[in-house]
Amino acid sequence: MDSVSGLMRLLSFGPAANLCRIAASRRALHLEPQMLKKNIALVGTSVTLRGVNQSDFEKIVQWRNDPEINRYLNQPYKLTVELQTQWYNQKYLPSNDLLFVFVENRGGTRIGTVGLNDYDPIKRIGIGGRLLIGDKKYRGSFELLEGIVLFYDFVFGVLQLSKVYTHVVRDNRKAAALNNRIGFVPNTGDIVFPECCQVHGMELVELVNTREGYEKKKIALRPMIEHFLKQY
Repeated sequence: MDSVSGLMRLLSFGPAANLCRIAASRRALHLEPQMLKKNIALVGTSVTLRGVNQSDFEKIVQWRNDPEINRYLNQPYKLTVELQTQWYNQKYLPSNDLLFVFVENRGGTRIGTVGLNDYDPIKRIGIGGRLLIGDKKYRGSFELLEGIVLFYDFVFGVLQLSKVYTHVVRDNRKAAALNNRIGFVPNTGDIVFPECCQVHGMELVELVNTREGYEKKKIALRPMIEHFLKQY
């Protein structure tokens, strides 16, 4: 696995460094223009994002079948390890998508997932999604916040996307509020991914974020992040 702590250092928190300093290049990650590597690890202080693998399948199935979580997912069926394995081998591995698992650094607890879909290196856009916090005690936690910052530093700083889109079920206020905290706003222009706005009878709102918008929000989060970092 290509680790931040090995090949590169993606994040550097603390008063002696920028809040989230990108110090890596696309070459360091061996990122080809048309295909992303799957075995990437983004290492933070409290949490690591690493590429999903088969050891995560039982946990992911458990999370995604939880009625409270499944309510807002594009999954109108009961997921099984067999179906997850089929998706992984037949759809995910040959694709240009990324799926990360949040892993808490102190105890190795798996918290949830986040990913990038529809990555287009020419248009420099993609969809940020698959955000799922399966371990409910980590909702609203610093580990969640730092993991999201790790992810979007990677997306904007390393992949150098100019815009990232996401789609939120219209009445999912918590998801909308979380996305707003990191710079997402409703897309008031032409809908870029209309197929993502009506899914299994659910109406979703397309949100968009830019690197500039994300950086502004990240600066506003600096005091909170530095406060929690003192606990580590």
